[in-house]
Amino acid sequence: MRIGLIFNPSAKGDKARHLRKQLDEIQSECTLLPTEGPGHAEDLAEQAVKDGIDLIVAGGGDGTVQEVSNGIVRHPDALKRVKMSVLPLGTVNVMARELNIPLDFGSAWRVICRGYSEHIDLPWMEFQ
Repeated sequence: MRIGLIFNPSAKGDKARHLRKQLDEIQSECTLLPTEGPGHAEDLAEQAVKDGIDLIVAGGGDGTVQEVSNGIVRHPDALKRVKMSVLPLGTVNVMARELNIPLDFGSAWRVICRGYSEHIDLPWMEFQ
């Protein structure tokens, strides 16, 4: 299974140093796809689908989860062949909590790598 991890590398301080160490530990297990700014996670997710990534992991908070899911659905058949997971790196991590994904990096990564999956509805909204 090919895993792509989309994450925001711009965090600073101790949290960022800790994250970099954790990413170094898993980089042999996945393709690291760092974002370059707001909205870039959508583009990375869309490209990951085109590149044949089987599992796209949104490494971040709920905003990252939203951007990654938006990017995945840009590709016509992505929902039939690509899985998405959440590596909770944000502040609140509502989606991860709702899916009972552990909030610590190591435990969450182990759950992701085990391949457990669950179908959930993808909400759609349009604003006028």
